[in-house]
Amino acid sequence: MPDTKWKDPKLWTPGELGAFLGGKTVYWEVEDRYDPAWLLQLSRDLKKEGDRVGTAIIIKYLRVLWLIGLPQFRKALIQCLLLVVDAPHHEKIRLFKAYTKAIQRPQSSDGGPARATTATPIYCFLLIYWRAIEKLESVPKLHNLLRKVFGDTVIGDQKRVEKICERIGLSFVNALQAGPVPDVTDKPA
Repeated sequence: MPDTKWKDPKLWTPGELGAFLGGKTVYWEVEDRYDPAWLLQLSRDLKKEGDRVGTAIIIKYLRVLWLIGLPQFRKALIQCLLLVVDAPHHEKIRLFKAYTKAIQRPQSSDGGPARATTATPIYCFLLIYWRAIEKLESVPKLHNLLRKVFGDTVIGDQKRVEKICERIGLSFVNALQAGPVPDVTDKPA
């Protein structure tokens, strides 16, 4: 979300909301369309690597993104635009100026949304699967999962994932501090 600050969406200004909605509108327009045959082949290829759990997460992510995420985004966009009708005039102007500016940005050289980076899909993944991500024990485990989802060239090294976690305040300290559950059977009587 290049034109919005990382904060609770309830605190966004009309301009930030317009920029977000416009940016996501462009994002959905340039993404490849959902293809069940491609998804099935991807699933087979990933299972050959031997990680059935990681494969299940990846396939579910892509399926949810297209079959639930896109329709929900469109519904939310329509609802937001309907709410703008009752907003004060100056807020309407801010929202629509930002929305218009965002949808007019040219696509990147690879056909992706304007101002998107290789981190954009990573942030989306973390946002959608935050509950599962919180259960991971460390950055190396998150890095490994992201490599399986997006590939080594997109994810890069572990330092990059650490920096992404730092930017959004994601920490595995609590999981590490809890430590392993002690085995009470080994204690002397």
